[in-house]
Amino acid sequence: MSAQVCDKDIGIIAAFAAEVRSPTPLFSLAAAFYQAALAQGHGGDDTSSVRAVLRQLPPGGQPGTFS
Repeated sequence: MSAQVCDKDIGIIAAFAAEVRSPTPLFSLAAAFYQAALAQGHGGDDTSSVRAVLRQLPPGGQPGTFS
């Protein structure tokens, strides 16, 4: 599955979670990594492209601190 297709699914899941007012902290964190992968041009790559994003994090880094 490509990161772009996964992003579509993330949007559907996020909308449902919001509709039922369910907190999704881990899901939201994972979604940030997929958003970063898309921003870095990995839309057509498979979901392992998230690993490339994770490798860019500094030790103890958080999403949004990508280099």
